[in-house]
Amino acid sequence: RGEPLPGKAWTFCGDPDNVSYLKDLGVDIVGLANNHTFDFGEVSFLDTLDTLEEAKIPYVGAGRTIGQAQAPGQVDVLKMARALRELPGLTTPADVLNSFAKL
Repeated sequence: RGEPLPGKAWTFCGDPDNVSYLKDLGVDIVGLANNHTFDFGEVSFLDTLDTLEEAKIPYVGAGRTIGQAQAPGQVDVLKMARALRELPGLTTPADVLNSFAKL
């Protein structure tokens, strides 16, 4: 939903159904503090928050209130370190999925 912001050269908007890929990859947290957060306006931004919340994927860097946007997030650093160590040898999406399945 929403419309691209006028005058912005590059805008991005994904299909909410694609959140399943984040789940499949084992994404633990999503960072939303970037220059594309409002590419399709407030309605699309709120849809993003709803989609992540329904998928039970925490997010940081944005929110419905200033307090939510400024709240810190937490991730399991040991799990992340292991994942990063394994990523350099991966060559296909299947490799990535298999690697995260081992964590």
